[in-house]
Amino acid sequence: MQFKNTPDRYGAVTKFFHWTIALLILALICVGLYMTNAEKSAALFKYYALHKSTGVLVLLLALGRAGWHVYSKKPGFTPSVKKWEAMAATAVHYFLYFCMFALPLSGWFFSSVRRGAVDVYGLFKLPQPFDQADPAMKNYAELAETFHGYLAYALIAVICMHVAGALKHFVIDRDMTLQRMLPFSKKLDK
Repeated sequence: MQFKNTPDRYGAVTKFFHWTIALLILALICVGLYMTNAEKSAALFKYYALHKSTGVLVLLLALGRAGWHVYSKKPGFTPSVKKWEAMAATAVHYFLYFCMFALPLSGWFFSSVRRGAVDVYGLFKLPQPFDQADPAMKNYAELAETFHGYLAYALIAVICMHVAGALKHFVIDRDMTLQRMLPFSKKLDK
């Protein structure tokens, strides 16, 4: 098992970050959609706490992933990838990275202004550098919550594009784009 990326293949660490973050984001989306339509209850507040904690976990993993890619460069595109596909994939990846940082940070901001320090799985609390009494902060928190919601819906659309692109490479192009990221893929032929 190779841990680092090679020029044509993703290593185990990159695959770990990719799939762990992907599963956590899918869980966050499901819980987030549930929370927006659920009646207020004690159980709902447990979902909010879980959503916040998992968002912080995604942020920490995204920091680790970004740091890992400084150390272990990502492989290039497979030779069959057209220039426009490479440009689209690059834009999608940048947007996904933006979301991995912007969604947790915006959630932390509006949550800490409204409800105080964010508790992360009961292990620690995030610092609360925002003045809850400041009326301007409450307005900014409202904007951050709106941004968080709209960005989450945009993320859903971009995830669908990402998955569709990977499936296109697997089913139509029959190249190795998807297999290079699968967690337990065998050694690939070029």
